[in-house]
Amino acid sequence: MGYSLPPSVTFCWVGSVPYFLDLKADRYFKLAGRSAEQFRALIAGDEIAQADAADLEAAGAIVCINTALSAFVAPLSRRFTRSIVEEASSSITLSSLSRAIFDTCRTSFALRSRSLSSVVDQLMAAKTLACGEVGLDHIEMVASTYRTLDFLVSSETRCLARSIAMARTLLTEGNNFELILGVRSGPFGAHCWLAQGDVVLNDRLDKVRDFTPILVI
Repeated sequence: MGYSLPPSVTFCWVGSVPYFLDLKADRYFKLAGRSAEQFRALIAGDEIAQADAADLEAAGAIVCINTALSAFVAPLSRRFTRSIVEEASSSITLSSLSRAIFDTCRTSFALRSRSLSSVVDQLMAAKTLACGEVGLDHIEMVASTYRTLDFLVSSETRCLARSIAMARTLLTEGNNFELILGVRSGPFGAHCWLAQGDVVLNDRLDKVRDFTPILVI
């Protein structure tokens, strides 16, 4: 018998503390004390007591699987060196602004009316079907467009909707970018942004550097 993350759960380490994102339940949680120690031992390949495994399973951190192997993979840490938002000076067009408004509205509606898991699954499917690569010029234009929207509606409390909306806009041209959800501790916070390699597409470097990726799409 082995263990793995539940199908809708991802995790990352923030220091010595494991944080989890349960997309299906739309919640973040962490393990502390003995539970955190036992989870670390489990992913290191060590045997743990059945009682400890039961506690981790009750917490939503693991599930039993019918194999001797255990599978736990956290997103790799990222070091970002550039931000398109801090550099972009492209002019925007009426059509690009209209598209951004449309994608923002439908994304906000989707997040209000459906589960986060459903919205993420749809984005992953669309990203898989998309082909081609988004050129830097187009990314700069889209980033400038969404920055204009941010002047109209504050982006500080809507990073998830803004990032998914911009991802949908970029998918009309290609799929060579990633949507990243990250977490921080002390105090706890969650954030979402887009990136292409070491380049942040829709946020400031000083903002995203505070967060550790917990889900990369």
